[in-house]
Amino acid sequence: MRLLGAMTVTAALLAGTAATAHGAWVEERHGELYVVYGHGAADDAYDPAKVTLLQACSLTLDCTDIVRRNGAEHGAIAKPEAPLIRLGFDNGFWSKGPDGAWQNQPKDQVAGATESGHYVKTGTFVTGHLDAIPAVFGVGLEVRPLADPMALTIGGTLPVEVLPDGKPAVGAELTVDYLNNGDAAPIVVGADGRADVPIASAGLTVIVAFLTTPPMDAALADEMGHAASLAFALAHGPE
Repeated sequence: MRLLGAMTVTAALLAGTAATAHGAWVEERHGELYVVYGHGAADDAYDPAKVTLLQACSLTLDCTDIVRRNGAEHGAIAKPEAPLIRLGFDNGFWSKGPDGAWQNQPKDQVAGATESGHYVKTGTFVTGHLDAIPAVFGVGLEVRPLADPMALTIGGTLPVEVLPDGKPAVGAELTVDYLNNGDAAPIVVGADGRADVPIASAGLTVIVAFLTTPPMDAALADEMGHAASLAFALAHGPE
C-alpha cells in the first residue's frame, strides 16, 4: 500500500487504543518463528487472515513467500535460509462509539462514531548477520537498518532510517525498546529520516516507528495509522 502519493504526511506517535498502539513483528520461539501482535509484553490473539504478507528476502530483496501452517493462530513458520523476513499485517478499521468502546468496523458502520482509523502494520525481522545494508523495500512504512544489528552489543547504537514508500519520514517517531519500555519518550528522526537507536536489551529488540496519513476513504475512517517494526535478537556466543 502506497503511503505518500500527493498527500502530505504527518508523523505522530499514536496512543490510546490497541489498534493504534499495537505493533506486529516476527520473533523466534522454540526453534521456530512466530508472527506476534501486541504492545510491550502483550502477546494478543489475532485472526491469521490479518497477516497479509510474509516473505523471506535477500539483501537485494529477492523475496519468496513463506508458507504458514494452517490453523496456527500465531503463524508458526520454519526459519528460512534468508537474512530478512518481511511482514505485512492489516488490522482493519477501528471506530470508537459514543460509549467509548472501540469496534473493529469502519465508521460508517458504527453509529455516532467519534474517532476512527484503518490500521496497518509492517515489519522486518533480521535472522542473522548482515554482510551489507539491505535495499529499500519502497512500499509501505519500514525501519531500515543501516548497519549489521548482530555486530552490536547492549549499550551500542544502531543507525536506522524510517521510510514511507522509500522516502524519508521527516519528524517520524521511534519507540526504541518496544517490548520492555514501550511508553518511554520516543526518538524523533532527523530531516533525512534517520536516527541512532540505543540498544537496551541483550535479547530480542523490537524498534517500532509510527506514522499517520490521511485516509484513503474519509467515509470509512478519519486516518490511516501505520506501525513498522524492526526486530532482531543479538547474537550469543557458544554455550
